[in-house]
Amino acid sequence: MNPYTVTKFVESTFHTLFSIDSDKSIHAKKNQILYLCNYLKEKQTKTIIIERDYIDRSYLEDYLSYYSRCFNQYGKKCKRLHFFKDYDPLPGLSQEEFEQWIIGDDCILDDSRLTENYIGFAVVKPLPETVIGRTCLEAPQTTSTNKQFFFPTTKNYEAGLCGLTLKIENSLPFQEQDKITSACATSALWTLFHSYSPNSGLVKSPSTITKIASNGFFAGIDQQTPGLTPEMMGAALSSEGLQPLLIKLKDDSDSNKTKVTQKARTYIYPYLKSGIPVLLGVDAYKYDEVDKAYKHKGKHAVTICGYSLKQNIKTSNHTTYDFILKSEFIDSLYVHDDQVGPFAELSVSLEKMYDNNFADPSKKRKIHREACLRYDPNKTNCPYIYSPSNIIIGLYHKIRISLPTIEDCSAKFSDFLSVLASKDDNIKTIIYPRGKPLIWDIFLTSPTAVKEEIHKNTQLSQSTKQHLLKTNLPRYIWKARANNDDGALFELLFDATDIPQGTIFIDLIELEIKFKSLIDVVCQRVENIPEKIRKDKYGTIYKVLKRIYSRTGDTKPHLSDIYGHLRPPLLFKPHEKNSLEEIIKHPDLTVIRKPGDECALSEDKYIWAISEEGDICIAPDNNSLGHPCLVGGGFARICGELTLDEDAYILNNASGRYSKHTPSNSGEFLNNAKTLFEERIPQIRIKQCVESSRHGELSITELTQFIETANAVPRKNAKKTFKILWEIGRRNPEIKKLFCKEPRNSGIETTLRNRAFTELTKHCQKSNCGDCTTPN
Repeated sequence: MNPYTVTKFVESTFHTLFSIDSDKSIHAKKNQILYLCNYLKEKQTKTIIIERDYIDRSYLEDYLSYYSRCFNQYGKKCKRLHFFKDYDPLPGLSQEEFEQWIIGDDCILDDSRLTENYIGFAVVKPLPETVIGRTCLEAPQTTSTNKQFFFPTTKNYEAGLCGLTLKIENSLPFQEQDKITSACATSALWTLFHSYSPNSGLVKSPSTITKIASNGFFAGIDQQTPGLTPEMMGAALSSEGLQPLLIKLKDDSDSNKTKVTQKARTYIYPYLKSGIPVLLGVDAYKYDEVDKAYKHKGKHAVTICGYSLKQNIKTSNHTTYDFILKSEFIDSLYVHDDQVGPFAELSVSLEKMYDNNFADPSKKRKIHREACLRYDPNKTNCPYIYSPSNIIIGLYHKIRISLPTIEDCSAKFSDFLSVLASKDDNIKTIIYPRGKPLIWDIFLTSPTAVKEEIHKNTQLSQSTKQHLLKTNLPRYIWKARANNDDGALFELLFDATDIPQGTIFIDLIELEIKFKSLIDVVCQRVENIPEKIRKDKYGTIYKVLKRIYSRTGDTKPHLSDIYGHLRPPLLFKPHEKNSLEEIIKHPDLTVIRKPGDECALSEDKYIWAISEEGDICIAPDNNSLGHPCLVGGGFARICGELTLDEDAYILNNASGRYSKHTPSNSGEFLNNAKTLFEERIPQIRIKQCVESSRHGELSITELTQFIETANAVPRKNAKKTFKILWEIGRRNPEIKKLFCKEPRNSGIETTLRNRAFTELTKHCQKSNCGDCTTPN
């Protein structure tokens, strides 16, 4: 028998191609074969090449693990059917032309004709009924003025035919369950692993997936393989290095049955758009002619691999400030359903159904209306409709931040913008043109995709582009893109691999120039963040706004440029901690966030700190608690003392824990702090700012003055003074050089100078600077 047979695609006899040694009448009514026939007809299939004696690896593993041990001899070789479109002007390919092409004789058939018109293939297994094996077909290329179609989980596959490599673009393997070595969930998992699996190598066979999922347990060779529970499916995902995520869409207590499908779309869209296939668990219902309602028939699982969106999004049912997700506009899902076929379209419908109470059959079930998913009856004979029950997703194990966290933060940021817009018509015009609401598009993405979009964006300034393109980004990123009636407005980027208590927020990217100007004007100071958000300092939205505020502002520079960079305390004293090792809060602490905040200064001396947010934290210096107790032991910008001198105060930056590592321009920060005190505490009068020279990097002139007056230092403070001198010299090469070569009769106390010199000499010898000379 010829191993390759060329035949025309004839709808009336298509089912016979799937018969090997079985009753052809079974396949004539088989729903999957009828669906494939309609699918190929839409693809304008004209020719089929039948490849006999084909070894399919996936079936071969199932054959070795089960079928080879049967008394009846089932074959191990399959058929593979190759499908080709109609190529004008030829009506179809003939057997003679194919034979001439194989041996290389001159003929009208060439390689390009075959490759350009290749649709895909289907493997026919040598079994009595469940014959459809690995099938790879092109995804639907439907064009519509009302819809946009997306198949982000598909890949490109290849098939060999007599030495010619045929390519199938945008495909995803499908096969039906054989009810012995696999269940419907197994087929769904098998499809998922072909699309998305971090493990390199070949995808496991259905029988192997079933064994892993059920921990090697089978009900027995006289029974069919039982269905897999969500927990079993999770075990199979874990075996491939994926972290299973189970989302329950409903339970028996749910009162609003119509919103289950919308909840499903909310979770499906962000992951599916990212190229991550989603397993959808459903309850299958069949129509009852007597009760005129759908009755539950069992549970089922399908793999979602695509979706369609309404082209013209209508928001007439929403107000201007509503939080709207793009997932709301999904009108169809495309699934690999082993009971139907590949890329089967499920659309949303509202049907009368029995209550989903299966625990107590004797209990009277109520009929209610529920949103469900159903197939087009013109494309499939599937008698069931599906009610979504749960979603299972296999994620990369470092994706720790959940979708609800990002949605909640985006919703609160949307509320923040709506508050701004409600107070200013100009802001409202920028954010909500023509009064249309924002539509939020939330999905996972990669750093490469993010930077590609940034590189192509012509709205961003060169400095912004450089900053974003040079920034290291995590492997997975949550992107929340806000679109208004004119297009994309801005994006919020979140680190999907961060821990929940981490910063999470990466940056805001303004995609529209007017919006960037708006953000720069509004976000001038951290204290402008709404009080409600400020109180929740551990909330994600607070971290987002604080980050945005800290990097923007045209009228005033960055807080770090005003009051210095954040610094941790050098140490904590034992009495500043409680029994739980927590930093004690100063009992008389006052935090001044804005002018007019109550602050009665009645003591002679205070300690103060400028916090991370730019607040003044102040308390009387009348106990042993120091500056760390003003900011909860955290970071501060600049700290110091406020001392009463007659009728006014003297401000300094003396803090042993925070100011020792201030830069040389700490005097500028101190003056800025003075201005802040005067703005927020109008009743105060500061007559002088005194920079603590003990702690900063002194200039050469300041050092010379310090040395000239060093003899006045009391002996008991000599050790402290020496430490200061040695620290100054060690950190500043020019000062160190001057200090090391200073003559003995410079005026500095001899013992003190020699001790400093000795330590500096040791330091210089290690670094081989060669600047030091031995004193007399």
